[in-house]
Amino acid sequence: MASGQPQARDVNFQEVWPQPPAASAPPPDAAQAFMPAQPRVLVGEPNQPLMVQQPVDNATCEKIGFVCGFFIPLVGWITFCIGCSAPAGSARKKWSQYACGSGLLGFALGVSVRLATSHS
Repeated sequence: MASGQPQARDVNFQEVWPQPPAASAPPPDAAQAFMPAQPRVLVGEPNQPLMVQQPVDNATCEKIGFVCGFFIPLVGWITFCIGCSAPAGSARKKWSQYACGSGLLGFALGVSVRLATSHS
């Protein structure tokens, strides 16, 4: 967790109730007569997020794809396609690139073994 980023518990909130329109003024049209009362608005400190979410960087799927990519190259390549949308520098991105490499290595190894064992 980076220091300097506010946490949800650090933000002070206060409830602000909008002032209802004057009671003597009729609604402009019939549709507004059936609308609910004014919504409640939560106001926090300016430029502060209401909730800070921690990014999920669980690379378990990509690690499994890395191992399986040696034996089934298509699994490594699909793992790469799934993990390529991860943010740069994350563990998911790194392991998805490793999975693509293991798929390429498994494919090259399979082709070389196939060529070496074929008898013309």
